[in-house]
Amino acid sequence: MLKDKPLALIDYWAVDWNYDGINFKSSWQAMRRMGRNIQAIPDSTSNELEGGKLYTVAIRVVDIFGNDASNVVNVDLRKDS
Repeated sequence: MLKDKPLALIDYWAVDWNYDGINFKSSWQAMRRMGRNIQAIPDSTSNELEGGKLYTVAIRVVDIFGNDASNVVNVDLRKDS
């Protein structure tokens, strides 16, 4: 089952598209749907970011066991002079 659905153990994930380095402010999130037919959460998301800026994007993931992990990536949309 996990080989076919690798996100089956993910319960929740969220994205802060403009992370300030201190407070995680979720501006997008997805949760597993519960019930008779449990469905895995979506495996991607997107956002239109304004050009000319450096963004710090934080992603937080929680699995069905309650473990959570976070990662931060920089997205540089500034143009080279």
